[in-house]
Amino acid sequence: MKSKTMILMVVAVVCGLAASYMTSRLLADRNEKVKIVVAKKKLNSWVRIKNPDDFFELEERAKNDIPRNAVTKLESIKDFFLIKGIEQGEVLVSDNVLDGGKGNLDAKISPGKRAVAVQTSQRTVAGGHVLPNSHVDVLHTVKKGDKEPECRVLLQNILVVAVDLAMSKPDDGRGGMVPATVTLEVTPQEAMILSKVVDMGSITLSLRPIGDNTVENLAPPPTPAEKVVAKTEPKQEPKSPPPDQIEKKTLLILNGSQWTRATFITRNGEPAEYTVEKSSGDSGPPAPAPAPVPELKAPPRPGNAPREQGGTPPPGQ
Repeated sequence: MKSKTMILMVVAVVCGLAASYMTSRLLADRNEKVKIVVAKKKLNSWVRIKNPDDFFELEERAKNDIPRNAVTKLESIKDFFLIKGIEQGEVLVSDNVLDGGKGNLDAKISPGKRAVAVQTSQRTVAGGHVLPNSHVDVLHTVKKGDKEPECRVLLQNILVVAVDLAMSKPDDGRGGMVPATVTLEVTPQEAMILSKVVDMGSITLSLRPIGDNTVENLAPPPTPAEKVVAKTEPKQEPKSPPPDQIEKKTLLILNGSQWTRATFITRNGEPAEYTVEKSSGDSGPPAPAPAPVPELKAPPRPGNAPREQGGTPPPGQ
């Protein structure tokens, strides 16, 4: 009987200790805090997280108050995409981010850019060494009849985002893969340029050295339709101004044996100068007006008839 009592007492003690441990553990979990990733500001969907410190920060919160799939390390989301928008202070969960290196092609394209695929061959992709993340120049060659082929640089320093269906370089770093298509990241305007010439000649991708971002100003050679023969305009001699239009008018006023003569000169229709001459009794005639400008004579008044009628004419008449 005593042995059974002792056993029950031991069991009771063990159960009490277990309950105490669980209670203390529960209290400890409630007070335990962990660091999680929260948004510094409001972010829209499909934001690329190139530098996590620009968008997120670590914050301590109670372990029981955070989601189970909360992100706890900033470096773990570098180059990821935010699938759904997030508010300031909201906890970032792993279901709301997409790995930019392992997602679909549309997740790898930069904002404002487009993906365009071009058909290739071993000759047009540098022997198969054009790989994802390479940079190339796009050359376009056209051959018309027996004429020499024309080649021009369409685009420069273009990023290769995919080779066939591969969006990353092989893990072993080997090249030499000859793809059927190469997908390029271009602007909408560059996509239009490619679409116009893709069926008019051949496309060649010229592989650029790593880190070479220089862009040269290479004007394409003009096509026959673009060639314009310069017209030689005849050289025009400078025009001399027209000569001044000078006009002279004379007004003669008779008053008995006295007379008054007014001379008006205009230049291009504007008054230039005038002179007035008067008789002085019988002192002699005035200086004659410059010839050969005609004079305007007023009709003779009564008592001032010509000589044959007994009148006295003015000098020079």
